[in-house]
Amino acid sequence: MPLTDTTNNTPKRCIQLDDYTCGLMIGRFQADQSIADIQLTMSIPRSTIVGCVHLWRETVLEFQRHVKESNLSCMKETNVRLYAGFREEPFMSFVAHKDKLKTAGVDIHRQTLSKYATINGFSSYSPAKDKVKWTPEKWENVIWSDEPKFNVQDCKIWERFSHDLGVFWAGGLGPLVVMKGIINQEAYIDCLSNHFLPWLNNITAETSKNFIFQEDGACCHTGTYAIWYKTRCGVDGFVFWPAQSPDLNPIERVWAYLERRIEGRRYQIKNINQLEAALRDEWYDIPKTFLEKLVGSMNSRCKAVIEAKGGNTKY
Repeated sequence: MPLTDTTNNTPKRCIQLDDYTCGLMIGRFQADQSIADIQLTMSIPRSTIVGCVHLWRETVLEFQRHVKESNLSCMKETNVRLYAGFREEPFMSFVAHKDKLKTAGVDIHRQTLSKYATINGFSSYSPAKDKVKWTPEKWENVIWSDEPKFNVQDCKIWERFSHDLGVFWAGGLGPLVVMKGIINQEAYIDCLSNHFLPWLNNITAETSKNFIFQEDGACCHTGTYAIWYKTRCGVDGFVFWPAQSPDLNPIERVWAYLERRIEGRRYQIKNINQLEAALRDEWYDIPKTFLEKLVGSMNSRCKAVIEAKGGNTKY
């Protein structure tokens, strides 16, 4: 490594140091020896030592920059793989995710995997364990909701009937609202404003309960506008609701009951208006005891999901 020694007014001269000497010099510097001590010990001019240290620092910084850029690129690719993996298999263990990534050529430590999961908003299913401790009275304060799809079907007609917004709680049924077309945040908020909120205000005044509004993770429920509107109107909901969890929402049984009732009248239903009327007739005839039984099963549902580690249950 050629370095130049300049002292006072003497002519510049180039000192050629071998790699071993340079390494020894840098080693002493990293061991917190002062420039003066290194100069005294190795009998090398101070300017040569300073130049060698400066060159070493520049080399290290350039290497670190290169490694950082390379790591950032790898991190982005790994992050995409991790996010996709967690979305596809939300109940798979960290170890299983780690093995799956290793098969795909991404070797990552378990703690790093856990950190990536936290950064991307994924966590364990501990919230379900927390709900096991809820009393039946607390579950009675939950308003269950969903937007199922129904169809008009016969030998000549296949017409899609968009969505119904239906809600219920242990004390009875809420409104059944027909929602046609694409259900975005604006359409959903319009439905809440015109149908759900007036009903919610009425039963809150009648019962003096603090209701919790259950929704799934659909974009129209979790968008910024929807969250702002519900917060503004004082609608409380669950902080987290697991995706793909029909066995945790008892309203799925209500839809199954309604579908069976409608099936017996299919021969009479020829268009959407007739289907809508039939749905409303059957909706308001659902027995209250049936709803109470569904809400009363929530503790058992949570326990069953935990025992199945997020898998399917009898519910």
